[in-house]
Amino acid sequence: AEGVTPYLLLCDDFMSVSSAESATRYWKNLGYKFANTRVGDDLSECMSSDAPFGSIRVKLPTSTSASVLKDKLAVTSTVKYVDTNELHSATITMHAFALDKRYTLEHEIGHALGWGHVETVGHIMNPKWVNIGSKSYGVRKTDYHFLRED
Repeated sequence: AEGVTPYLLLCDDFMSVSSAESATRYWKNLGYKFANTRVGDDLSECMSSDAPFGSIRVKLPTSTSASVLKDKLAVTSTVKYVDTNELHSATITMHAFALDKRYTLEHEIGHALGWGHVETVGHIMNPKWVNIGSKSYGVRKTDYHFLRED
């Protein structure tokens, strides 16, 4: 099964739809599909503990979530189905200043799609921001079957 087509759900009014779609374009070029990015409803979609089904919610840290960031630019948490490992939803919590850091949102979307860190310098999934680049071998949509255990 292909599962859900994710979409970015923007909260806290710190990111434009066009800049978010620029980040999804990176992954679309690798074969992933995304539904339309949209701005979330402040109360229900943005404040709930879990992001809505299919969404990759992007939000600023709150006083309660700031501690998870520690010294990081952003953190992604995902909710997956145990039996299939498919994405239900994800929440990317990021500092507003992280938007100015190249590839930060692209990197976090990678985590939402299920990818871990890759130590190669210049790779999109490198854990250190200064070493992140646009290399994407191993994380294309066609590489996804390696994540599955069936």
